[in-house]
Amino acid sequence: MPLSGDLIAWAVIILVMEVRQKNKVSKKYPSLLKDKRIVYLDILDHYGYMQPVLIEPLELSVPRYIRTTNYHHDHF
Repeated sequence: MPLSGDLIAWAVIILVMEVRQKNKVSKKYPSLLKDKRIVYLDILDHYGYMQPVLIEPLELSVPRYIRTTNYHHDHF
């Protein structure tokens, strides 16, 4: 899902895969990020959408930052 101003306004925390994405979001939406936390997961973003090899690193990284109770990779 592409990032938009509406999504940032809704979010409590924004997770990105690479630091370059964090920098891009910070530059594009500075006023919307005032009370937000941006975290980069240090996962190279060279995968296709929901590629199985991407699911495991996401499942290992994301729960550190958000509650993922009863989620399975089909719902990620």
